[in-house]
Amino acid sequence: MIIKERTAPVQIPALEALSRRLPRNHPKQAVIRGDLRKREIGYRGECSLDYYLEQLPDFFKQFRGIRLGSFQIDTLLVSQTCIVIVENKHFAGNIRFEERIQQFTRTLNGQTQSYSHPLPQVRRHQHLLSRWLDERGWATLPIHPLVAFTYPSSVISSEKPQPFIIRAEFLPEKVLSIAENHSAHILTESHLHLLSEQLKLAHKEPEYDPLSSYGIKPSELLTGVHCPRCNHLPMQRTSRSGWHCKRCTRKHLTAHVESLRDYRRLFKPRISNREARMFLHLPSASVTRHCLVNLNLPREGNYKNTRYLLHNL
Repeated sequence: MIIKERTAPVQIPALEALSRRLPRNHPKQAVIRGDLRKREIGYRGECSLDYYLEQLPDFFKQFRGIRLGSFQIDTLLVSQTCIVIVENKHFAGNIRFEERIQQFTRTLNGQTQSYSHPLPQVRRHQHLLSRWLDERGWATLPIHPLVAFTYPSSVISSEKPQPFIIRAEFLPEKVLSIAENHSAHILTESHLHLLSEQLKLAHKEPEYDPLSSYGIKPSELLTGVHCPRCNHLPMQRTSRSGWHCKRCTRKHLTAHVESLRDYRRLFKPRISNREARMFLHLPSASVTRHCLVNLNLPREGNYKNTRYLLHNL
């Protein structure tokens, strides 16, 4: 049973917004786009794992991506008898584990790169989750770490057997095998329900400041409203009811919504009339207010201290 669905990491839309708001020739564009691609590949791998998670019985409560304080688990499976932590790896090419030096290598297109062995990380999550449960008075459930490789055509080899490392297609079989070795119910059904709710409520999305991460100043960003059709920047506000693109002549009523999302991802989840007027290139406070009010955004404060909340935009 899915308790928490998987969602895209906050870094993906933030990096998309950052790349979109920087000049194409900005010296950090290549790094940002490269990091964005890595995030997207990792997320695709996590999503591909979900196909196999669907094959698990309902007595496993599934948390597809959960962050508990300082640590994040790709997939958390909780039952009355045990817990399974799954770390996802999405690597193409030939993967070889070298136990003696605690690393694995990936050879792709004739090039070999080394990476830290994933097991210490997932065991660290095992320890942190055990402590998290203990601090909240929950009975000690056996916690089993797994690392699942999700790229379908990768070739995995090792110096010695790696019982905790599997291909994604064998995940259901492995998880059920773990469950069969734990027949005693440590949690009642009602306690499992309570624990599931507590875990769900404890999940918090990480805060992410893309500008600080790349040492970019706000003054380096391009402001204005992008055209939804040709991506030209900036569109012109022709009246209270629409935006006009000089390049493709497209008119659009709510083109500014995506720009407000960019503002939320790059700066903060609330905006004043003045900040919106500057960022969207609007001609006056009254036109800006019209744009914001028509979106039915929640507000806080009054008069000049009014802030429009962009959390749910």
